[in-house]
Amino acid sequence: MISKRTFKGKFKTPDTENWYYGTLTYDPDKGAELEIFGTFNHKFWDQSSRQIIIGQTDEGDITLINNWYRRTRSSKNNIVVGVYRPNIIIDGHIFKEISNINFEEVTFRVFNLFPWISKTGQNRNDIDYYNLGKYSIHYEEIPSIDFKLNNHCTGKISFEAPIDFGAIQNEIKIYEEAYVTFNYSYHKNIADILKDIAAFFNSITLFTNEQSYPTSILFRDSKFLEEKSKVQQRKYINCIYKNTFYDSKHKVRRSGEFLVEYSEIEGNYSTIINKWFELYEEMDSVMMLMMKYYKNKYEFSSDQFMDIIRAIENFHRIDHKNERISQGKFENLVTTILKQVDLEEEDLEWLTGRLKGNEPTLKNRLKDLIQESDTDLINEKVGKINSFCWKVTTSRNYYTHYDKNRKEEAAKSSDLLELTRTLRAILISNILKKIDVPVKSYENGLKYHLG
Repeated sequence: MISKRTFKGKFKTPDTENWYYGTLTYDPDKGAELEIFGTFNHKFWDQSSRQIIIGQTDEGDITLINNWYRRTRSSKNNIVVGVYRPNIIIDGHIFKEISNINFEEVTFRVFNLFPWISKTGQNRNDIDYYNLGKYSIHYEEIPSIDFKLNNHCTGKISFEAPIDFGAIQNEIKIYEEAYVTFNYSYHKNIADILKDIAAFFNSITLFTNEQSYPTSILFRDSKFLEEKSKVQQRKYINCIYKNTFYDSKHKVRRSGEFLVEYSEIEGNYSTIINKWFELYEEMDSVMMLMMKYYKNKYEFSSDQFMDIIRAIENFHRIDHKNERISQGKFENLVTTILKQVDLEEEDLEWLTGRLKGNEPTLKNRLKDLIQESDTDLINEKVGKINSFCWKVTTSRNYYTHYDKNRKEEAAKSSDLLELTRTLRAILISNILKKIDVPVKSYENGLKYHLG
């Protein structure tokens, strides 16, 4: 996932018998590109993509999913070269239909997961080479962390510490790492599995306050077997794709830098991750807007302010009563108003359209969420709640409509940044409370990152 790969071999679509020799390359920053000696788009006006391309390569069988046609070019010697951009590479098996790409198990590694859990199987007190002239390294396997996502999926975080005997200066390295396994009670399609992986690594993004992403993904299923040491066993099938969240500028976080420390929620982690998955599905629009920030967290623009406003409104709309007054009372009120005016048809139509909103105002939504945040930091940053809500509403209206009359009153530059940080703290606090993370487990993290 985060290393460059090259596959050389022959490729074709499942519905033809014509193989074309070529090279598939993968770069974590640029994605995948397939160049073949030939083309699947023979007609000049054919710009269509190919849902599946299969390959037999020096690295084994592969399946390329959602292959966007890029171009076809011809050389002076009339050699035709077709170029395609696959979204996903399945390394280790040939599939002819996307509906058949289903698995019972997935194992994946996640950036910042192991530092967040902050456990080790090493006992450094056993290393004593100053007095004895010899030493031993004691390692005891870290117990796995088991949890249940839903009635159809169980999960487990496991740990390993492979030893690397380097050739240079006889060096020895022990590299501890964590990986996650989801086991499904049925054969689940790859698209839905990737959504589950995204939900998990975004929980790590939130808890560490640093963008996370998968660094490797391996599928297994009882339908796909291979023989090893004369024993039939489920084979590992590698999944490679350009994750838009990957960027080398994202930092490895350490204990003390997290928004939520694992040690603070360890005893309740299974419940928290289960509720996170429920919330992630229920509030997908909120999560999409909130997580968008982490991808470019070291930059700022008014778009981030607008995104957090939309996320807050959507969160409140889903989680709270979304009618200012009862619908029946509201409809009677509209009818009464319309009966009292004498307007031309066009103006009446305009007024009727303006009288359709029965939702709480942004000001009232903010008041609810600020009061429910229940943290000293948010109370300090908000200050006078009416003034804060007025500033947010005025700024939202200005950046939505760019009304010149509101320009002087709207927050700008560093003031807008601070307003956005406070709004983000309000939303994060409410989301963490929603998944049963105690306030004491993240209040210091909020101060560290958003104070």
